[in-house]
Amino acid sequence: FADRTDSSDAADMETPDSGVPVLLADRITRTETRELAGFAEARYAAGPFEAAAGLRYTDLQQTLAAQQTSEGIWAPRAEVAFLPAEGVRLFARAARAYRPGGYNIRATGSADLLPFATTIGWTYEAGATATLLDNRLNLSATGFYLDMDGVRTTDFLGLPEPAAGLKNHGIELELTAKPIKNLGLWGNFGWQSASYKDNNPLEPIYTPNVTASAGAFYDLP
Repeated sequence: FADRTDSSDAADMETPDSGVPVLLADRITRTETRELAGFAEARYAAGPFEAAAGLRYTDLQQTLAAQQTSEGIWAPRAEVAFLPAEGVRLFARAARAYRPGGYNIRATGSADLLPFATTIGWTYEAGATATLLDNRLNLSATGFYLDMDGVRTTDFLGLPEPAAGLKNHGIELELTAKPIKNLGLWGNFGWQSASYKDNNPLEPIYTPNVTASAGAFYDLP
């Protein structure tokens, strides 16, 4: 059970030629989100094969400036795996998840609210992990496909629009290594291609085509 209350204070200011700022509007808006959820999962293993399935149900209630919404959300997940050799794991999984909706305050001094829907989507993943050389080298590769509805869109400069569909697919590679005692090396690489559905002309933000990072650390005795 979760009960969350948020409060936001938004003000519109204008500075005329006199140089003295003028307050056009100031409003405090409060929202309350309540979630009552339950989750059940079952697992099965037989030799090199593993399987798991789970189901979560959430009763979501939101109060947005005296506007109340309520919805029930089912979020199943499933995963299968195969272990062909020691330290090697192949897997495939699918999951449905959500993020509660909310509102944006309309600009130009109005106290009107722009509600946006709950974001709901499916994620499909497949990949492999390997632990080699007596746990001194770890490799991971994951391909993914994401299909979401109710995603907030924006042209980066304006307020988010109510909702849109989004698709994304890509691959993620991870490497960690311990070549000598106390020294660790790591590197991550990702590629993705995201786009809105239904011929939406906007380009998704915060979804770079290529991401990469690397680092090293040494533990002093």
